[in-house]
Amino acid sequence: MTYKHLQLRLIAITFSLLAALSTASAVAPVSPAATSVGQAAATMTLSLRVQEAVEMALANNVDFAMEKLNPKIQMTNVTEERAAFEDSLSVTGQVGSDHGNSTINDEEKASLQVSLQKSSPNGTTISAGLSRYDSSSSQDYSSLDVTITRALLRGGNKEANLARLRSAQAGVTLSQYELKAAAETLIALVELAYWDLALAQRQVEIFADSMKVAKQQLDYAQERVNIGRLAQRELAAVEAEVASRQEDLINAKSNVEKGRITLLQLLQPKGQNFWHNELKLQERINNGERKIDSVAAHVALALKLRPDINQARLELKLRNLEVIRTKNGLLPRLDLFLSLGSSSYTRSFFHHPEDSSSDITFGFAFQQGLGRRGEKAQAQRAKLMELSQQQAVQNLQLLAQREVRLAYIEVQRAIAQVAASKATRKYREQSSLSEEEKFALGKSTTLLLAQASRDLVGAKVTEIGALIALQKALINLYLTEGSLLERQAVAIGAEA
Repeated sequence: MTYKHLQLRLIAITFSLLAALSTASAVAPVSPAATSVGQAAATMTLSLRVQEAVEMALANNVDFAMEKLNPKIQMTNVTEERAAFEDSLSVTGQVGSDHGNSTINDEEKASLQVSLQKSSPNGTTISAGLSRYDSSSSQDYSSLDVTITRALLRGGNKEANLARLRSAQAGVTLSQYELKAAAETLIALVELAYWDLALAQRQVEIFADSMKVAKQQLDYAQERVNIGRLAQRELAAVEAEVASRQEDLINAKSNVEKGRITLLQLLQPKGQNFWHNELKLQERINNGERKIDSVAAHVALALKLRPDINQARLELKLRNLEVIRTKNGLLPRLDLFLSLGSSSYTRSFFHHPEDSSSDITFGFAFQQGLGRRGEKAQAQRAKLMELSQQQAVQNLQLLAQREVRLAYIEVQRAIAQVAASKATRKYREQSSLSEEEKFALGKSTTLLLAQASRDLVGAKVTEIGALIALQKALINLYLTEGSLLERQAVAIGAEA
């Protein structure tokens, strides 16, 4: 074989290997086994009761996590307002020299001033200052001064001086009420989504069982057609019933998937791709036997616990603080002050004073605006806003009573509906059984048999729907009265 033939053979082998490798790499990623393993690794099943679902949502939900930051943010305002009454210290030091035409006139000098000031909410300010001046060509000088100032009119009301701090503290409480409202809303959404998913899953079971029954009826009807005891056209009604049950089953499975996605979005379990998680609901559906308190008891609870009403009441206190603050602003300023001072001259810092003096000064400072239009407008606006907030509180209380009473009526309706749907389902079962017996004896038609089966399925769906509707009506009642947190034994605060 020649050298040229060897080259051609090597080239051919190389292309064959490249083609084989490219084919293998193209086929490998779509291996069914690899795909199924990857999906299995990303999927997990969460078994949940209602309480567990609520706790998971409160711990993981990102939107609620944002709400939990607000009280902490408001606390920074409290710290900032408290700074108005902090002690302040200032120190100033200087070193320099003056140079004349000759070295005889040169002067080295240094000075130091230290002052401390303390303010109290009652309008008293105490300031103390210490000064020291040293010079190479003259006597050294030092002094100590203490001044006490007391506001008698404007600035002398402790409540007015603390109004901004009280407002900041109230802002923290307001944000905690808002956090409670957000928590109750999230809990309600989780519980409603939980029971919606439970309803959809139960409907899948009902429609799956009904489709099995419909297929059995179809097989039985087909046997009767085969032996000549039933006309061929009679099969149409039973076949239509099988197809109808299939449609219901498809829709129910779709509702399960939608409900699963909705609940997962609220729960947000740990893990980046939690959307593939399956949910196994462990909470049993109540049989509908519920006793509730009187409507008056639920109304009283709402007036005590509802976050929006408590917010409005706190807002009213804030308006009252604003009235106090602006009323203080109408007063003229009259400050009394007492100043104690001592000064001395020495040749150096460490020598005894060669000359010293002390003085006491007592006086007052008065200031009064002539028109005071701005202050009067602020005071009038504060009073009007306080009156408006009083009416807002009354209005919220009326709205809360209305909402609770309507929610209470809905619970009563749901309880009655459960009883009625149970009775209907019981009679539909008897009717369906009777129609099956008649059909077996040849005294009924496939159309009547299918209708009885369809009515029974509808009664079962209506019954389970009524039970879930009662659960949701109770959730809405507890939400309108503001007791969801207490009923779930959940504590929400700034550090939640």
